[in-house]
Order: sequence, then C-alpha cells, then structure tokens
Amino acid sequence: MARASQGDSERPAPHTTDPIFEPLRFRTFEVKNRVFRSSISGRIDSYDGSGTPARVNWEEKFAAGRVGAIISAHSPVHVSGRILPNYAHIDANDKVAFWRSVGELVHAFDCAFTVQLSHGGRRWVRERKCLPATDLSSGCPC
Repeated sequence: MARASQGDSERPAPHTTDPIFEPLRFRTFEVKNRVFRSSISGRIDSYDGSGTPARVNWEEKFAAGRVGAIISAHSPVHVSGRILPNYAHIDANDKVAFWRSVGELVHAFDCAFTVQLSHGGRRWVRERKCLPATDLSSGCPC
C-alpha cells in the first residue's frame, strides 16, 4: 500500500477506490472525503466562554488525522442560553478571532470546519434562573 506523503506520518494512504474517501459536494460546500468528525463534547474552554489552546489542539488532532470535516462542540450564541460552562462561545465580536484561528489551522490540513451554534432556549433560561422571568416577556433575551 502506498505511504502518505504528508509530513512525518507513517500511516498508509487510504484505499482510494472506497467511496468514503471520495470528495463530497453539496451546493457550495465541498470536502475532500466523507469522513466527518461530529460534535464531541469536552469542557476544555474557559468559564467565561473564551477558547483555550486545549480546544485548538483537540481540533488539530482530528484535522491532522485526515478527516474531511469537523463540526465543533456546541458554541453558545448568548450566555443566557449556555447549556454547560467551559465551552467556547461565539456570543460577541471578541470571540470570533478564536474561532477564525481554529478554522484557519484546520483548513491548513485541507479539512472543512463549522461551528455548531447553540442556545438552550427560553425554557432553559427560566429553569436555570439565568434571567428573571419578567425579562423574557418580550421574547428571546438574545
């Protein structure tokens, strides 16, 4: 079997006739193969919602492992809808740079990357007492 040419990898190249290793295209989205790493939970970010090097290294390991695309762990769009602490948010402009850097790193391995947006919803907010119920009377707090 042919050896992979990427860096110091000692893994054999995948069998190229298997459909799982063929490119996949959906409208404007294209990936090099059909191996997707779905959202995997891991409370490895800061409590305040900022990302950490641990998250970057985690995503890089999968990209380097030749997956075609990565779907991030859930990323809250508003702190009031946070499901669990220690997940990187995308709730403010200052958080975008972190996710951009993760995407750029993953793209260097010819791997697609998407951030899974999340919000626990109004019921979640009330049950967790993130906001007083009166603040929800006009709709979603985000």
